[in-house]
Amino acid sequence: MSKNRPKSGEEKLGDFKLQVPISASQVEGFKAGQEVKVLLARADGSEAIKSQTVKLDQKGNATASFAFGENPGDTRVVLGPADASDEELLGLQTVTQPVTARQWNNATELKLATIFSSSR
Repeated sequence: MSKNRPKSGEEKLGDFKLQVPISASQVEGFKAGQEVKVLLARADGSEAIKSQTVKLDQKGNATASFAFGENPGDTRVVLGPADASDEELLGLQTVTQPVTARQWNNATELKLATIFSSSR
C-alpha cells in the first residue's frame, strides 16, 4: 500500500514514511509486552539507518514507523532481540525483508505486508 507523492511543493523531513507491521502470533510461548527491535539498514548491510524497539500486543502484533526527509532507496528491514545493538543485529541470522527503491516509485508512504517473526 502506498500514497501518491504530491505533485508540487518542497519535501520536508518526514515526507517519506514507512510502516512495518510485525507479528509473533505464530511463535509458541510469545508474551504480550515482549520487545522486538526493528532495524532499517542499507540493502547491502553496510550501514544501519534507523532502528526502534516495539512492544508486542496481546495478539503478538506491533508496528514500527519510520520517517525520512528523502527517498531512502534500497533498504532492508531486520527484526531481532530488543537488547541487540544495531551493529549486532546486522550480523545476526534473523528475519529480514527487502524494501526496494522501486517500491517507493511515485509514493511517499509505504506499508509493508506483515513480517512474521520466527523466534522469540
